[in-house]
Amino acid sequence: MNTLVFTPTWNEADNIERLVREIFSVIPNCDILVVDDLSPDGTGDIVESMRNEFPHLHILHREGPRGRGWAGIAGYIWGLDHGARRIIEMDADFSHQPRFIPDILRALENADMVIGSRYVPGGQDLRPGRHRHMISRFAGRYQQWMFKTDITDCTSGFRGYRCDVLERIGVRQLTTWGPAILSDVLYRVIQHRCSIVEVPIVFPDRERGESTLTWRILVEGFWNVAKLRIRGCPSISESSR
Repeated sequence: MNTLVFTPTWNEADNIERLVREIFSVIPNCDILVVDDLSPDGTGDIVESMRNEFPHLHILHREGPRGRGWAGIAGYIWGLDHGARRIIEMDADFSHQPRFIPDILRALENADMVIGSRYVPGGQDLRPGRHRHMISRFAGRYQQWMFKTDITDCTSGFRGYRCDVLERIGVRQLTTWGPAILSDVLYRVIQHRCSIVEVPIVFPDRERGESTLTWRILVEGFWNVAKLRIRGCPSISESSR
């Protein structure tokens, strides 16, 4: 398996079929993994129904505690265990558009990690509501400061990785339950002095369905960044052995 694109899902029945079709239309030779937290709206069933049409479509019906972090870790480990060389992770709500995947893959030819960025030249954040832009900008600047990095879009979940880097930073040992998983992975990549490149993306509002972002998730994310900076990453030295 050369390239795996995976997306964690929770109640994305309105989006998942179109997303799968668009990804395969953009990169026909990839594998797609949907990591579904047993969505009650039937997201997983829709994916199952498409597997005869798309042999390289896979579904992981994830049991246990629901959360973006747990689903992300499951996606990383599945890709590593199935021999992927490159992994792309993206959301299923079309805020991450498949048309930018080739740009991420091209950048991965000369980088260890690639971030689809709203804030580099050519990138855009088209979501309505000024407060949402302010929260995203503040969260990004906060991580820039705490992690001592010049990455402009630290909170972007549209990312590509070389799989040897994911092994090196110890993703199998991660235990973050929520979206703070993105901070955990970024911090470990920075600490390992791996090369990180940003490519511009256009970030529209989600087209269908409802956001799972809550105040609890926001607070947990800010606190997680502080813990990473203060305590460091105990698993880094162990995972490098």
